[in-house]
Amino acid sequence: MTFKRTLCAALDRLGADSGRFQFDDYSTIAISFDDVGDIFLEPQPDERVLMWGLMEELDEKARNELAVPLLAEAMRPGAHWESGAPVLRLDGRVGGLLSRDCVNDPGQLAVALRDFHECLGRLQSIK
Repeated sequence: MTFKRTLCAALDRLGADSGRFQFDDYSTIAISFDDVGDIFLEPQPDERVLMWGLMEELDEKARNELAVPLLAEAMRPGAHWESGAPVLRLDGRVGGLLSRDCVNDPGQLAVALRDFHECLGRLQSIK
């Protein structure tokens, strides 16, 4: 199954009509949400997929003050992440490589999308 077909099936499982969307197996896909902004899915050349989103970029003082709650959220385990948890970057980008099983299984991809949406919401609410 191609990633496009896997993603379409995952979106259908989440209640979205995948027929309304147009994308291919190679381009970055942005899924827009009113509450957390965009979640990006970037197919990689090795049949891997990078999933990421943005939280507000924080200055050094804010990062220091919010380090504990941010790390607690970022370290929350997730089976769909290749590394076991998302990665937080200084530029506000958060995410990582999805596990190969997740990329190939619509059910697992649907769970990963739902969980990451919730994770972004929790991260963005930390202020």
